[in-house]
Amino acid sequence: MQQHIQRFADLGVDVALTEHDLRMALPSAAAKRAQQADWYRLVTSACRAVRRCVGIALWAPTGTRGFPPPSPARARPASG
Repeated sequence: MQQHIQRFADLGVDVALTEHDLRMALPSAAAKRAQQADWYRLVTSACRAVRRCVGIALWAPTGTRGFPPPSPARARPASG
């Protein structure tokens, strides 16, 4: 990811990662949350490593108010 961000920065433009949303399939589990955290760390580290990466905008890290809205399958509570 850092290489892709750098390619744009090398063109002389600022880069912003917007509408960033890393979803996981429900139900939530510790391993899924850990993987999601690793993905957010990867994106954040990549942006911070490129001088012209000026920011990251997240959409609903909790998954309750994201865009696009959760699909009906994601919105259902886990059974049992």
